[in-house]
Amino acid sequence: MVNAWKFPKTFYLIFIIGTTLLYFTRIIDIFGALDIAFGVAVSALIFYEILIKKFDYLKAIIIAITFNLGYSIVRFFLFRKSQIAHFAELVNRLKEFFAENVQQSTEQMMIAERTLDRMEMIFSDYYYSLWVMMMAFAIYIGALLVSKKIQITWDHKKVRLPFYFIYILILGLILLLIEDYRVLGGNIILVLVPIFLIQGSSILDFFWGKYFRKSKFLLFLLIFSVILNYYILLLIVLIGLIDIWFNIRKLNIMEE
Repeated sequence: MVNAWKFPKTFYLIFIIGTTLLYFTRIIDIFGALDIAFGVAVSALIFYEILIKKFDYLKAIIIAITFNLGYSIVRFFLFRKSQIAHFAELVNRLKEFFAENVQQSTEQMMIAERTLDRMEMIFSDYYYSLWVMMMAFAIYIGALLVSKKIQITWDHKKVRLPFYFIYILILGLILLLIEDYRVLGGNIILVLVPIFLIQGSSILDFFWGKYFRKSKFLLFLLIFSVILNYYILLLIVLIGLIDIWFNIRKLNIMEE
């Protein structure tokens, strides 16, 4: 089995050197450095330590995602104003750029300004939950890769999430219907998307995993389709949501 300490020490040595260079060369700012430190380094450590101690991939993933959610909430209260101001400045610079380079087309300029205003609104309301989403996807992909490299096996096709995620979803949907709490509800639902995607991917693995393992082309086609077509992504998320309620795998057992 992979040594529980050698791997993290090597990883963090490379990580600290790399992050320090990126910060002092001004490729990333303090916010980027904090995101990398907590989103990548600490998350990886938490995931790895839980996995080594509990031998449970799903528990390690959920705890690592929960940590990122907690960090995101702290960051929201401490840095939200400064980050919004930073992003607003970036949007203004982009508007000035478009104004200087798209002078011949008023319509294109208006479209660009509307798009930038929309991006600024999304950043202000949903940046933190979108960040948790990205970290959750990264943790899940990392778990899949790690499961191929170490002796702690992961029966991915049997993944089953706790039912309490349904209660969190119901809370998010209720808040989404209340105007004053609509943004909070939307953030809760966005955070749940990668959770249900994990469950949905497990269902795909359960029913069609052997075909994807036999044909790399089919696996590539599925991944490519999910990346380019968010309807397929939403379908997988919906399958995961339904499975938590009804346990779709039982249909296969009944047929047998």
